[in-house]
Amino acid sequence: IMLTAKLSDKDTIVVFTESGGPAGIAEMKDKAAAGCADIATIENLKNVLKDTGEMECLVVGMPDISTYVVEFTIPTSVVEEAGTKAAKKIVEEVKDKLIAEGFDADTLSNIEDILLTAGLSANYITDWFNTFVMYPDEEKGLIPKWDEVKTYQDNNNRIKLAVGAILKQKHLNLLGEKGTGKNTFADYILYLAQRPKHELSGNGQTAKSEFFGEPTIHSEVAEGGAGVIHEISFAAEEFVKAMGYKEDDPKRHAGGCALIDEANGIPADVLMALNSSADARRAVTVPNYGRVNAGENFFIILTMNIGYEGTRNLNEAFKDRFVPILFEPYDSIDMILRAKCPNASKADITKANKVYMKMRSIAVNNDGELDMSCITLRGFIDALDLAEFVGLKEALIINVADRILDDEEYRKKTKDIIESIVG
Repeated sequence: IMLTAKLSDKDTIVVFTESGGPAGIAEMKDKAAAGCADIATIENLKNVLKDTGEMECLVVGMPDISTYVVEFTIPTSVVEEAGTKAAKKIVEEVKDKLIAEGFDADTLSNIEDILLTAGLSANYITDWFNTFVMYPDEEKGLIPKWDEVKTYQDNNNRIKLAVGAILKQKHLNLLGEKGTGKNTFADYILYLAQRPKHELSGNGQTAKSEFFGEPTIHSEVAEGGAGVIHEISFAAEEFVKAMGYKEDDPKRHAGGCALIDEANGIPADVLMALNSSADARRAVTVPNYGRVNAGENFFIILTMNIGYEGTRNLNEAFKDRFVPILFEPYDSIDMILRAKCPNASKADITKANKVYMKMRSIAVNNDGELDMSCITLRGFIDALDLAEFVGLKEALIINVADRILDDEEYRKKTKDIIESIVG
């Protein structure tokens, strides 16, 4: 027996006979019989009916006089397309809600387009938008702007991986040579997440107080000169701010990102003090301030230059709390230079890229003439910015070759490469 199924105004599936009369309503039982649809299948069917209006089904069984079983034949592509449309509608509803709260419509649409291009489903985009909150004005100013990050070009599914990790409340460890785009990527992700960035730079002398803060004593003479009044207050540092302050602090907010630059240069005991904030506890106890429970939007990004002087291996317990994302050196920086240096001539960009590629080729071959530490993307960008004042060759020598301070032979080799290519 053939029936026709439609979706009612009450979001139930109603089936009709060939003559158009009602034949029954599809219901989910507490324990579905073998062969019956589960909740996910029912939701998929509803999505298809929302899209198509109606579908035919075939009666394939009648367990008792008051119930019967029907079968639908639906191509997988139709189910997927209907599911995407339904999810996109939910995305639009979430966007409308955020716009009503004060978010910029163009920013939300731009973020949605980027996430779709990165291969994220509408369901995940909905989940992503549901993490958005309005921050205090002081925190809003720390959210990267589109003009600051738009030159980033994604590869290797980095956006997809980072979004997934953040949705699961995991933390990121960005590893690679200097100038491979780690900080640019971090800013890009924070723009997509619309979360504030609290940046901390690490080195061998970094102390715990630089992460958490310390008490400050204010002294003033009492009225009438009757002694001195001392008032102790706590000055929170960037890590506490990123966590969102403690609950009874007037500045409490949803939390943002603690971006710890060059993390593998920081003493191990300092990093270990962050362990409890980076695992399921998501909290730290700060002397003279109290327990700080992280806001729902708090997460950490580490950046690490591997194998550089002054760096060290991270403690295994700390490192294990982070999802690693590797940044390989670029084979060519032509597209990056075009984006970063829009006023540079195409000829200068081509020559600068040839210098980069030659230096990289020699360094990768590992014959001792050059090392990867000699190559800095920032140096090439600075050279192109200054080429109009001093010429490309001199700009490259100053900003690329002369940045190599610790090896005369490397510096001389780089100058020879610049001379041979630029002339």
